[in-house]
Amino acid sequence: MLRVLSISLCILLVLAAAGATWEWLAERHDRAAFPPPGRLVDAGGHRLHLRIEGDANRGPTVILECGIGGATSCNWGWIEPEVARFARVVAYDRAGLGWSDPGPMPRDGRRIVSELHTALGSAGLRGPYVFVGHSYGGLLARLFTDAYPDEVVGLVLAEPSHPQMFQRAPSFRRAVNGIGIAVQWAPWVARLGIIRALLRFIHTDADVLPPRDGAAQRAFLASPAHWRGVAAELPSWRRDT
Repeated sequence: MLRVLSISLCILLVLAAAGATWEWLAERHDRAAFPPPGRLVDAGGHRLHLRIEGDANRGPTVILECGIGGATSCNWGWIEPEVARFARVVAYDRAGLGWSDPGPMPRDGRRIVSELHTALGSAGLRGPYVFVGHSYGGLLARLFTDAYPDEVVGLVLAEPSHPQMFQRAPSFRRAVNGIGIAVQWAPWVARLGIIRALLRFIHTDADVLPPRDGAAQRAFLASPAHWRGVAAELPSWRRDT
């Protein structure tokens, strides 16, 4: 029995080392294959990645805010070019996600919208804004409007999180608690290349994005750094409601 356990442990260690090496090489490839398509601007000591299109258009600037749990500026790959036909539009990555640097803790909504406001200023952008928030981004849209009411002239809530959703839906609250535990482990699992391997068989939103955005999104979903960002941000969903 001891011999069997020893052999099994050795096999697991070899597999873990092989997976970690594969992941390291894959991340090096991803960094070279997917450089930031937008600009990295100061957000108060760290940089946020902003994709700005439609600069030639006049009128309010449209801000696109994605949901929680792995979403990045890539998620707006179909939407942003269409909006850029008639307005300046900004899709961005929150701190710790996508191409953005990690940010200070806690990653709550008021800190997130303050960083966004600073980054917009660093990019030379000023209101008025039309703020579009999807899912958790709907909460951030409301928080941004509350913090900077004179700068927001329109608010679009796309399937937004409700401020009382955790109180009104106990089953949803329990599900998110379970997801939170899994997300805490996700960076370690990703470091061994397991998530990258699973993405070959799991359907995600990356599969329905434009090819370039989908490939970049798939690379982020496999990255330990990206899941560290998600783990840092997820607790704020409940606080911000």
